[in-house]
Amino acid sequence: MTSTALVGRDQELAAVRAAYERSRRDRPITVLVFGEAGIGKTRLVAAATESLTGDPLVLTGGCLELGAGGPPYVPFVAILRQLVQDLGTAARDLATEVTTWLTGEQANPQAASRGSLLEKLVHLFGRIAARRPLVLVVEDLHWADVASRELFVYLARNLGSSGVLLVGTVRTGELDLTHPMRQVIGELGRRPDVVEIELGPLTRSQVAEHLCQLGNTAPDPATVAELHVRGGGNPLFVEALWDAGDSAADTLKALLLQRVARLPEPAREVLSVLAVTGSGADDELFGEVAELPDRELESALRVLVDRSQVTVVGDRYVIRHELIREAVYAHQLPARLRRLHARCATVLARRASCDAAELARHWYLAGNRPAALRSALAAATRSRVRFAYDEELRQLARVVELWPLVPDAAECTDTDLASVHEQATFAAMDAGASTAGREHAAAALALLDAGAEPARAALLLAYRGLHENRTDANGLACAAAAVALVPPGVADDVRCRVLVISATLHVMADDPGPAHAHAMEAVELARRQGDDTSWSRGLACLGLFDAWAGDLDAARGRFAEATRLAAAADADADADAAMLQCHSWHCEVLRTAGDYAGAAEVARRGLEHAERVGQVRARGTIQAVNLADALLPLGRWDEVLEIADDALSRRPAPLVAAGLNYMVAMVSTARGDIPAAAQRLDAIESGIESSSDAGPFLLPSRLLRCDLALVEGDPEHADRVLGAILANGPALVAVEYRGFQTALVGARVQRARRAAAPRNRAIATSVRARWMRLRALLDQLEARTPENLACRLTFEATASNRLPDWDAATSAWRALAARYELAQCLTAAGEAALADSNQSGARLRLAEAHDIAATLGAAPLLSRLSDLARRARLTKPEPAPVGNGIGLTARELDVLRVLARGRTNGEIANELFVSVNTVGAHVTRIYTKLSVNSRTEAVAVAHRVGLL
Repeated sequence: MTSTALVGRDQELAAVRAAYERSRRDRPITVLVFGEAGIGKTRLVAAATESLTGDPLVLTGGCLELGAGGPPYVPFVAILRQLVQDLGTAARDLATEVTTWLTGEQANPQAASRGSLLEKLVHLFGRIAARRPLVLVVEDLHWADVASRELFVYLARNLGSSGVLLVGTVRTGELDLTHPMRQVIGELGRRPDVVEIELGPLTRSQVAEHLCQLGNTAPDPATVAELHVRGGGNPLFVEALWDAGDSAADTLKALLLQRVARLPEPAREVLSVLAVTGSGADDELFGEVAELPDRELESALRVLVDRSQVTVVGDRYVIRHELIREAVYAHQLPARLRRLHARCATVLARRASCDAAELARHWYLAGNRPAALRSALAAATRSRVRFAYDEELRQLARVVELWPLVPDAAECTDTDLASVHEQATFAAMDAGASTAGREHAAAALALLDAGAEPARAALLLAYRGLHENRTDANGLACAAAAVALVPPGVADDVRCRVLVISATLHVMADDPGPAHAHAMEAVELARRQGDDTSWSRGLACLGLFDAWAGDLDAARGRFAEATRLAAAADADADADAAMLQCHSWHCEVLRTAGDYAGAAEVARRGLEHAERVGQVRARGTIQAVNLADALLPLGRWDEVLEIADDALSRRPAPLVAAGLNYMVAMVSTARGDIPAAAQRLDAIESGIESSSDAGPFLLPSRLLRCDLALVEGDPEHADRVLGAILANGPALVAVEYRGFQTALVGARVQRARRAAAPRNRAIATSVRARWMRLRALLDQLEARTPENLACRLTFEATASNRLPDWDAATSAWRALAARYELAQCLTAAGEAALADSNQSGARLRLAEAHDIAATLGAAPLLSRLSDLARRARLTKPEPAPVGNGIGLTARELDVLRVLARGRTNGEIANELFVSVNTVGAHVTRIYTKLSVNSRTEAVAVAHRVGLL
């Protein structure tokens, strides 16, 4: 027995209804309903949508767990097919156009870009909502394919008109720590227009009410208590247990199967067929697969619907709950499953509108390898048209798996294995799967004769270089070999693309010489051939070089033209990649110029574009690095952490992950979260493969280890790390900003070493040698950017510790709006002012530094500021401990604490910002009050009475 009544969900119902009213009144709202399997997510949504005011149009689609995989966009295809039936001619045509794109049936896939199709989809929903409230329900998001997840997020962000409520249900038990849906939840959960509803178990009294609904009589309290405990308050489990009666079955699967076993034989037959179809079945499919007479089939379906085992969605029959489908499917014998999958495939293959991925799945599970091979290859092609690059790569991997198992695979598919690996190489680039991409590229190259097909081999080598660069910063050797295979006059169209890739790889390796030459030649070739995509990417490279040379006006012009060309290029993955490269490098130029806010805006546009074109994981994570990198100096650290963790949840390439982890580690270090910072730094080093090319990418994290050691109070360890960095001097000079960063961190380390051991001669000698080495490094560098100039000024101020020098450094960081660096310089400037007995100046600088540090949550800097204020007596002094029986004042206690660390009177004076004579007077009074004659005795007495 089952019940459609909803028990114990009044608050949740009210939340859905309130969200709906907000969507009609203000703006589109997204509702996410969470809960374990069987907890009542679908019942809640159904009950809520049935009771909404304003006669809304409710459209529902469900994601499916299809084992070997299924077609992308399944829930949205279902929604649009329902929609077509209720629309006028114009709107129906628009809905049909978008539906044919989602199903891969579009006649001319290049007629529109993914972005324009998504805009049409949003326009369609807005058009409907303008006349009638619209509710879109996507069930079981935990099973959504990559394309469906990204489309759901896109709608949540971009449904611009009011009157639309977007609802998604998520089974929490399916979400392990690496589940991609966690990223979606985190991404949407921070938005003010997203409502999250968590369904918990029913209470014992609610279970009693639910059972009453099932049997129309109140069960006895003992039965209620037992079922509440055994079912854990889960409505579906309680129903199964109640229906089982005195059965000894002790697992949910067994309980569900017992309910199925009590069905009439024809109904069980139909249910097993429906479990195999996965996405549901219409009357025609049932009739041919089930092999039952029409009247018997209709009677069986009526039994299943009446007993709530099957529901009707549009023109399709779907098993009521996925747990039931899973149990029924797993209970079938393997031979029967193969027969049913074969029947489904045979029927679907005769349909012109059959989804290739669904057909491939059935043939594969039926064990028909030749048919599965052909269907998987067709599904891969369809997936590319639909911008579902992850699905394309998955289907191609299936083709590679089946290829050696089909004797005449080449004749069967009218292609060769090298071409399959070649297509997978390109798909992996768009899917952001570089490890798989480099493997497919290597396999394709092993099957090709580069002498006979140099152009084909050259392009594969270039893409292999791109994949290697994303994984471990290699790729230059592949790029060089690719360029050599296509000399001028030999396949200039391919040479143009290869030169662009080579220039890109050299830029990433900070090797501007070959990069500039290759970019210049690529631009000229692309201009002659009308290749807007390569032209755009070549101009972006040249714009980057202009910025590095200090000609920002020329760089802006290059990027404007590059962006225009990318937008004008034919809509395909290469054009999208060109546009995203423009965003990425334009962002770097702005950041180099010190325009962090402008860089952040460009990076956000890049992220939005990556989302529109289905490349969030492939290239969107790089845009996330750019965005976080721009927000970091602005002090928007919480945003940095959110962006980094969202991007990391997509499992980006190792070097991209290293950049994201580095920024999280920076924030953690500045906030004093030592374990979190160390964990991220360890992740960077373990994620980057050990190679000479990847080594430079470890430099920032190693410099950060110096800062982390300073936060931990171990400046000598920081200096040992610094020494290892300085040993690789040429690498520091080759890239200007790395040299300045090293010099600045090294200066902080040396200052901390002297402060920690002011009378240690060995350390003093080592510090002087380090200063000379850092100075020599700095003398080889030219500060051509505002940030590098600020680093140089800060280095000079650290060396001199003079107030005017610190004020100059402070002004430089203030002009950049770099908040943490500004706070650090203000703190040092305040300390220098105190040394000059300029208390008013110190108070002003330290107060500003304190406000910034408090806003950032920079705990170590706040601690330093508090210590400075206490030592300089800028705040009201704390009273001396009451009842110590000695009579020391608060200031005398300060002197005693410093004296206990072995400091001389001069060092005590410097630390407390007073004169040496004042310290001498305090020491004399301390001796008198403690009745001692030496420092050693004073410290011993102080420890004995609990003052230290």
